Amino acid sequence: MVLHFNEDGTWGREFTGDHAHAGSEFRFEGTRLILKDVSGPACLLLGAETGIYEVELLENGNLKFTVIEDDCLVRVSYHVGRVIEVEFEPVP
Repeated sequence: MVLHFNEDGTWGREFTGDHAHAGSEFRFEGTRLILKDVSGPACLLLGAETGIYEVELLENGNLKFTVIEDDCLVRVSYHVGRVIEVEFEPVP
């Protein structure tokens, strides 16, 4: 899985074939990443369109994401949750 964070504030996942989704936005507040994903009904039905993650830059240049707050279990387990135990390498 490749996560794309675009300069226009949109984000997407490569395995979906999209690099951005209508309604998928992000912003940083210091080292916290705030994801907003209203492109699918699952999180909206749970009333959880926003998730907050801590982003850590590791010594090897990889990124580690830790869930701070996200009530959308679909997003946590399917989209971003795998990164809790896995490092992401930067893509040129």
